[in-house]
Amino acid sequence: GIAVAGLVIACGIGMVAGAFRGGARWLALPALVLALPLGAVAATDLDVRGTWGERHFVPATVAEVEDGYEMGLGEMRVDLRNVDLPPGRTTLPVKIGMGEIQVLIPDGTCVTTDADISMGAYGPPDGGEEGGVDLEIEDRFPIAAGRPELHLVAEIGLGALRVGNSAVFVGDGFGGWHDDAQAPVPPVMREVCR
Repeated sequence: GIAVAGLVIACGIGMVAGAFRGGARWLALPALVLALPLGAVAATDLDVRGTWGERHFVPATVAEVEDGYEMGLGEMRVDLRNVDLPPGRTTLPVKIGMGEIQVLIPDGTCVTTDADISMGAYGPPDGGEEGGVDLEIEDRFPIAAGRPELHLVAEIGLGALRVGNSAVFVGDGFGGWHDDAQAPVPPVMREVCR
């Protein structure tokens, strides 16, 4: 970021100097090419350090779930359909700089979410979608005593968080998540958690 900012400033100084001598208009294009992406990255506080690509995680134990998952850029899919959640809260921390996080849950799983999404969208397990800038998702509702609860804590720079089961998730890769007309309507999460 500092190197790119330095180049933009150098282009600006060159343009000011060229205003007196002429012929420095060509510096405007490189300055814009550098400044626009830098501005977008700075606005979303984007951090893409870490692994890149498409990663699928299939934890077998609750301890693996609670360790969480983190990526820099790409698509992260966490498949929890084979994890037997104990009564009470199990926390799943997930983080991605840019891309999509897909969390596949078993049918009937009680899910609560705390998510910070700088720019992007959230698709909850009971359907619909919410999108925008500086999204703060806090799902809070009563949970029956002794009921297993998956508490999803997500941090996303630029991208989407999708939560559902195999009936909701159709296809592979980015954009593979969508409402399928054949899929049953997911239950309202407040009802699932009772």
